[in-house]
Amino acid sequence: MGSEELNLMQIFRNLYQKKNVLLWIIIVFTIIALAYSLVSDMLIKETSAIVLIDKADASIADTIAGLNTSKVKIEFDKNKKTIAFTSSGIDSKNCELQIQHQINVVKEKLTDTYSIALFKTIQDVKTESISVVKVIKDIAIFEVVGIVLYCGYVFLITSFASTTDEYTIKNITNLKVLGKLYKPEENKKENKIISKFIDPEENISMEKQLRIIKTNIELKKDNKDPRTILFANADKRVKNDEVIRLLAKEYSTDNKKIMILAYNIENYEKIGLNAINTMKLSDNDSKIEEAEELLNELVSNYDLVFVDGANINENHLSIIFSSIVDSNIIVANMEKTKMEDIIKTKQYIDDVDGKISGIILSKIK
Repeated sequence: MGSEELNLMQIFRNLYQKKNVLLWIIIVFTIIALAYSLVSDMLIKETSAIVLIDKADASIADTIAGLNTSKVKIEFDKNKKTIAFTSSGIDSKNCELQIQHQINVVKEKLTDTYSIALFKTIQDVKTESISVVKVIKDIAIFEVVGIVLYCGYVFLITSFASTTDEYTIKNITNLKVLGKLYKPEENKKENKIISKFIDPEENISMEKQLRIIKTNIELKKDNKDPRTILFANADKRVKNDEVIRLLAKEYSTDNKKIMILAYNIENYEKIGLNAINTMKLSDNDSKIEEAEELLNELVSNYDLVFVDGANINENHLSIIFSSIVDSNIIVANMEKTKMEDIIKTKQYIDDVDGKISGIILSKIK
């Protein structure tokens, strides 16, 4: 699927998913249109008159056009043989006088030029109050403007939305945000990581955030207590291994035995985590069978198996694992990952019928 097709699908999906926003836009812009119609009617009055004549020469239209002024607009209808006079302004009395004056000017000009015998007023000079047609017209104009703005808003969030907005992520992907992780604070004196770093947005420590994520993973309604979990980073800038290491440590507090499958196991082994290099499967012709056998063997010896699905967009082996694990979790950077990258990652997993528990938003650099 091309990028253009994906963006188009996103736009239509967003248009539908944000239909409540459109509903409110329609309501608000209808109120604005009604207010505009009422205010404009109070401030600017439209005065008009119609005169019937007995000739319809083509040259009459040119003559009448030359009699238009900045105050009064004059139009000749050749078929009906009528002349319409209209004027708009705050002072309706002045508009009426202006029209009456122009009627006399036109009558004199046409009588002298064309010897017109009939010059009958069929609509007296009058100032119209607000009409239903005008109100409907104003509402239609405002609604079109509102819908255009709505479509522009959806297009912008589709093209440029970052992943900081949990509401947007849920609406666009239909995936739950399992939790957020911020970079732990470094204690320079002791040269170690403090796990009580506070989430600046929600005032929640990292320890609590990890517990929230673990609970959300374990209690997913349609996939409770998964034994094998793949973590797929939505783009290369996401520190997938750091998120896995933090969660592995959190699960270890419950005396869970954990094994990690990763292409690069150095970052896991140096902090004492069990890890197996998946590189040996990369050139195997029967990758799916080999991967399934490996997972089954590990599940029989460990409580949990975490798979580091780094660069799933480029790594065929990660896609294979995503199809056979109990659960997939997408990891995205709050500030850098684009919505398009999340949707692409989700699509890769959906294409192989993988189960997705949700998304972890990380600010770990």
